[in-house]
Amino acid sequence: MTTVAVLGYSGVLGKAVLEAFSNENFNVSFPIKVVTSKDMPSNEKIEFVKASIDETLVDKLKGIDVLISLLPGKEDLLKTLEPIIVSIKPKFYIPSEFGNDLDVLDEKLLLPPFVYKFDHNKRLEGQAIKVVRIYTGFFRFPPIFLYAYTDIIGVVQKNREVKVVGDYETKVVDYCTLEDIANSVAAIATTDPKHVLDSYRISSNRILLKDIVAQLEAEQNQEYKIVNITIEDQFRAVEQNPSFENIIFCCYSQGPGNGLIFEKNDNEVINPQSSLWTWNSNNTATGPGS
Repeated sequence: MTTVAVLGYSGVLGKAVLEAFSNENFNVSFPIKVVTSKDMPSNEKIEFVKASIDETLVDKLKGIDVLISLLPGKEDLLKTLEPIIVSIKPKFYIPSEFGNDLDVLDEKLLLPPFVYKFDHNKRLEGQAIKVVRIYTGFFRFPPIFLYAYTDIIGVVQKNREVKVVGDYETKVVDYCTLEDIANSVAAIATTDPKHVLDSYRISSNRILLKDIVAQLEAEQNQEYKIVNITIEDQFRAVEQNPSFENIIFCCYSQGPGNGLIFEKNDNEVINPQSSLWTWNSNNTATGPGS
């Protein structure tokens, strides 16, 4: 059975990932070690380990098979983490790199924080650590991701406008729900290391951008204006202001095969014929605050 440790429990994915391991289809050895910055009561499934991200962590996690990071992509934090991971020597490491596929990201968009994560993985691979990336497309769970927070797909709610590169009528959004991300992490973490892939692309569903807009229009009783732009316009916007929202929207605007709209996914590799869990592919995805 697989021994697992998790860094970054307090983030948006932490609780869901730990709950996913309770699925009896996942061959995990309990308790899972969870590193926290404060004292928390352990139980038969979770051993909370109070520790800082420093060399003292090595002895506390030595011997675990899989290390999962849900930590933020801060450059200093990632660099501090690297020698710790090398010393722990897990069979493989799942970094906090959910979202867009950095392996195909346009080099002009490989800016902070994405370049920090990209370089982090390359440095670890250079020291013989197996790094397993999980790419999810957009997060979609209420009340925030692709609900209140939609600038990353060009839907600017404060202006009631939709910026679009290409045909609005056919523009699609690939997304993952909280449950599907968590279950995928658990499934991959408990995969035989001999068979684990270097990267996985997963998707709960693909929906039309205009359907997201229609839902907002109905909820807000407001009509949104469609603003057609070119991809060159958006690259210029990134040059002028390399914000997270501008970078993600530019990546999305490039269309399929550029990091956020997958030409194919690995759903069947991870969860063949939905034998491990049922994908949450409906548009009323659950999540925090729902």
